[in-house]
Amino acid sequence: MIVPVCILFFLFFTPITNGTVNMLLFWGYPSAGVLQYCTQNTTVVDFSGCMEACLETDSCMLSYGNDTTCILCDIYTVTAITQTDSSNGIKVAVKVNGQNSCPVDVGSNVYTFTNGNNGYTMTYSNPTWTISITKSCPNSSWRMFARPAGPFCIKISSSTQGVSRNNATVICNTTTNAWLTGFNGIAEFNYIFDTARSLFPTPLNYQYLSVWISGLMRSTCVDAPETTNCTGLAAFGEFQVQTNWDLYKFPSGYPNFTITSSGYYQRCLQLAWSQQLTAYNGMVLNAA
Repeated sequence: MIVPVCILFFLFFTPITNGTVNMLLFWGYPSAGVLQYCTQNTTVVDFSGCMEACLETDSCMLSYGNDTTCILCDIYTVTAITQTDSSNGIKVAVKVNGQNSCPVDVGSNVYTFTNGNNGYTMTYSNPTWTISITKSCPNSSWRMFARPAGPFCIKISSSTQGVSRNNATVICNTTTNAWLTGFNGIAEFNYIFDTARSLFPTPLNYQYLSVWISGLMRSTCVDAPETTNCTGLAAFGEFQVQTNWDLYKFPSGYPNFTITSSGYYQRCLQLAWSQQLTAYNGMVLNAA
């Protein structure tokens, strides 16, 4: 049974680029999706603050919890929400496009949310709200993120043998028509970094391990790295469908414009995690 409208539906207004967003508030909890990637917010003091935290975060889809717990889930992490009643003690608030008034029957409405090229549709069949999107990743080994260009799928692959950047690019292109990417924000960084580390849980006898990411040194910087246009990340290009590089952080001494002993320029970017050299943990390096 649907909770009465006055309890189920509250409107919280905040301006965004495509109009006004509301939050659909009811008793319940996310019950399907990649919920392990939802994050706890410990700075708010009640659930109203939890909703505000989601409203203020562009990538956030919903908040759930109560006056002592606040969990935030980004868009594309939740595919179903189970509606309950107050005995469960957990509320959920989901972003939906602007509503001018409360509908007569909340459960019979089809709700949508659109933010630029990202969005979803929300429908109810007792006791479940189903979250639908128009696109999907190739399979469950990929995870979808919201980028300004629209839904974007990322997968991390591993090998016990050394893989060159060229080989990695070929593997991506031939198996899924994909390409090397980096991280367009903190959620993508955490996913790539944590997943890559989880593939090699036992420390190995190396200073660090790494995963290839987007970024290839521009030819003008290979030839003349001393120019002002070749400082830091500006020395690199080939960042397809990326708009944010705030988490591309180099350790001291990088980018390194020297030629290796084998005669190669270190043109390619990789994300490192520490084995013996802790200074490289979570840093971007350039390598041959």
